[in-house]
Amino acid sequence: MPRIPSMLLILSLMLCLPHAAPGSPAEGLTLRPPAGFAELPASDQLYVETEQQSVAQGRLWKMFLPQHMARQYRHGSRDLVTRQVILCTPGGQDQQPLTAKDAEILAKVQEGLFAGFARVPRGRLDTPAMETEHRQAALDHSFATGTPFLSESIRYQAAWIYTYLIHYDMDPREHGNFLTTAMATAVIPVRDTVLFAHVSSILEGRDASAELEWVKDVAMSFTGQILSDNGGAGR
Repeated sequence: MPRIPSMLLILSLMLCLPHAAPGSPAEGLTLRPPAGFAELPASDQLYVETEQQSVAQGRLWKMFLPQHMARQYRHGSRDLVTRQVILCTPGGQDQQPLTAKDAEILAKVQEGLFAGFARVPRGRLDTPAMETEHRQAALDHSFATGTPFLSESIRYQAAWIYTYLIHYDMDPREHGNFLTTAMATAVIPVRDTVLFAHVSSILEGRDASAELEWVKDVAMSFTGQILSDNGGAGR
């Protein structure tokens, strides 16, 4: 699998708290795989690489692959794995458990990282047809220029969910040679901690709008599952 450099994950966790240590409130949570996914063992090479390269200032708790991709991966077909879900926490929670208010602050930090992203223009007089046209124009601009694209920002139950496209320049010498990834980040307050759930899918020729919907749907479903399994949102 081509490594997905989780730029927003790195930045959001670096902006949080000191490095994670044993004793985090997340240790007592029930964290099942999302529906249709399989958990990757912490000893697995892909898990270790993800933890080392993308979660420098927090802690990677869980990593999941779609079940059919997990089977392909176990049989040595790493490059066929183009979708994943990772679950992280910011560091420092052994000294200071996090509340729902902390989650709101972390969500605002996350939202601030989208400042340079292309967005769908919105106006009070926009019709559904105009919004569709605006959205397609923003997507076309994003693909043409390599500008990241913020598709949607929503509240879902107690969580904040952001859906976006990131274009990774695979060869700076050749303009437009991008690896495009649809991503959704859910900031979830639960008990005395805040979880970051990151869902990603490398497009590989698939329709961008469909992939953005897929990562959002997985993030929403996983968020609901986590909150249901652990008695709802944090304090």
